[in-house]
Amino acid sequence: MILRTLVIIIILTVSAHAARYAVLAGNSNGGPGFTALKYVRKDLESVKLILIDHCSFSSENILVLYNKTQREIENGIDSIQSKLQADSNDLFLFYYSGHADAQSLKLGKSEFPLQRFRERFTSMDANIRIGIFDACQSGSFTRLKGGQLAEPFLVDNNERIEGQVILSSSSSTENAQESDLFGSSIFTFHLVNALRGSADLSADGRVTLAEAYQYTYNHTVSSTAASWGGVQHPGYQFRLQGESDIVLADLNSKQTGLVIDSEINGKVTIADMNSTIVADFVKDPGKKVIIALRKGRYKVYNTYENKNYLLNAVVDTTITTVEKNDFRSVRSVQSFAKGNTGVNGVVHFQIDNGFMLLSFDEIADKLKNDFSSFELFGMRPSFTLPSVQYVPALHAHFFPGRKYSLRTGLKMIDIKENRIFSGAGSNGIDSSQRNFKLASNTNLRIIFSELVCRYTARTILDGLYGEFGFQLNYVKHSVKTSFDDPLYFVSSYGSMINNGFVVLPVVYAGYERRVFGFLNIGVAAGYRIQAQPSHLYNVGYNNGRSPFRYDFRGFSGSLILSIKP
Repeated sequence: MILRTLVIIIILTVSAHAARYAVLAGNSNGGPGFTALKYVRKDLESVKLILIDHCSFSSENILVLYNKTQREIENGIDSIQSKLQADSNDLFLFYYSGHADAQSLKLGKSEFPLQRFRERFTSMDANIRIGIFDACQSGSFTRLKGGQLAEPFLVDNNERIEGQVILSSSSSTENAQESDLFGSSIFTFHLVNALRGSADLSADGRVTLAEAYQYTYNHTVSSTAASWGGVQHPGYQFRLQGESDIVLADLNSKQTGLVIDSEINGKVTIADMNSTIVADFVKDPGKKVIIALRKGRYKVYNTYENKNYLLNAVVDTTITTVEKNDFRSVRSVQSFAKGNTGVNGVVHFQIDNGFMLLSFDEIADKLKNDFSSFELFGMRPSFTLPSVQYVPALHAHFFPGRKYSLRTGLKMIDIKENRIFSGAGSNGIDSSQRNFKLASNTNLRIIFSELVCRYTARTILDGLYGEFGFQLNYVKHSVKTSFDDPLYFVSSYGSMINNGFVVLPVVYAGYERRVFGFLNIGVAAGYRIQAQPSHLYNVGYNNGRSPFRYDFRGFSGSLILSIKP
């Protein structure tokens, strides 16, 4: 979870508008001293879709600028300015997601001074200008250099401003947060769901500013109440002259979505097939609620009077009405974990199936040497063990969702090899031939126990990680033999047991991707580091070392299935 601050500033001069234009800018890297943000690109895409789907913006009037410089952003503003007409009812929206402080927007290696941005923003030829800033550095828009509380940088007594509304995702003493569970900043996530229709408390098919704020406030507080970043309280400031409540989204004009029928009461949660919440609200009886959705499959959960209901809905080219009789009773509804949003549980479990490359040449050579005396009986025993081994494994991943986490796991291979060697020799007295037989039974069991530290890279590819740690390899190795000597009519038996362990460093690289709400799949490759084959450590042997040497160097690969409740 990464700390963020969101300030939304809406400056208005008239209530009607003709065309709507937007510049959406974001930067994941704030430069030296700033933590890389994980969901900037996702936030830009979410805002773009919500503007198109719900706020009457056309895609050709939206310009998205990701990881761009100040000059490139100003060029984008210029391109929109050229489309605006003075004295028109046009609306201009600027959205920024990334790092900032009291002086500038942080754009990686460059900066965009806030004073310069303000000059560009207030000079736009639009009667309605909306500024949305989703920026790190808590309070950077509400504090001056000296640390005194002050108006945000865009708040001014400029005569051109007739009204403004400011929404903030946290108070001046709190941090706003990103969530790995939501895949975005928490406040923005709930604001987007509000505009889909979850905040339509009046059930008139429109979401007003007051409705959106009330919904977003309640759900942001609920989602951050148990988070390590602390509870987050959104705030607002209204300064409107001659304006009624502002309609942010008009759902009545939408062509696709769900209508929750008036007979349905209680808590309603709608999730897509990836278990991402797209609507979450408490519905009052006697009112229909419109939820505007894109085409796709959804699960609609309803909880009323301690009973749970579920409906699988399909949104196609029309508005679909969800009626009470469409639901089926279920024992429980899926939990979406709205508490500790930064870490999706303390531990996740992971299973994988893969292979390991192992060299058993040292073992084979020693066995061959130990059995060399059987050449007297016309035998040359040789031993081979397969170098590629199928290895299932079970792992526990602690503190997942953080940049650094721990993983421990168990793997095991069990190799059994039965060999029969035959030879012939003559009797020295009567020169008659005799056939000799040697049978060997080799059992090799290796248990691999790992403890590694995982680093999840958030600026290269979401889901890519590297690991470094140690692997304790416990070996139980036995060889049993039987020899039949028909010359003297004698059968003899022998056995060798070799137990012990060795500790090696290991490195891994992998990639995981969520396919369902609780399930990740991925791949991983690793390498076991060992300078040379080594004896096992066992206090039962002389000098604590086993007679055999084992070579654990080699690569491994696996297909991963992670269960993340």
